[in-house]
Amino acid sequence: MGHPAASLARYLGTPPRTVWDLVRGRTITVTHDLHTAVCVLYEQMWDLCPPERTGAERRAAAAARARAARNGWPAPMGVDDDLIDGPVYQPRAQWHPATGTGSVTPAGPPAGAAGARRRAGRRSPGRERDLRAVS
Repeated sequence: MGHPAASLARYLGTPPRTVWDLVRGRTITVTHDLHTAVCVLYEQMWDLCPPERTGAERRAAAAARARAARNGWPAPMGVDDDLIDGPVYQPRAQWHPATGTGSVTPAGPPAGAAGARRRAGRRSPGRERDLRAVS
C-alpha cells in the first residue's frame, strides 16, 4: 500500500527505529505488546493507502512501495490472514500495486488505531514473539 515506516511508527506510538529494524529484517523478537499493536493497526489499515497530498508524502509512499517491490512483499490481499503469523508461512503472491479502498488521513490512523500499543500493553506485558522463523 505504501505506508512509510516513520508513519507506521507514529501510529503505533513507538520509535521509528523500531519499525525500521522490523522492515529491514534486523529484529529477531518483538514484545507481545508490539505484536498486538501491529495486529490492531493492520486490521484497521490493511486496505487503506497512505496520504499523498504533498510532495514529501508522495515520495515517502513511493519509497515504501519500491522497497516492497524489491523484496517481493505482497499487498495485504496477497496474504492469508489466518496463516501470516505462522513460523513457516510463505505468501504465494508477490508484490503488485494496490489501490486500496481509501486513504489514511494525514492527521493519523483510522479511529481506534491510536494508542493500540498502549492498550496492548495492558494485556500481557513482557512476552516476546520470535521472528526468526517468520521472516
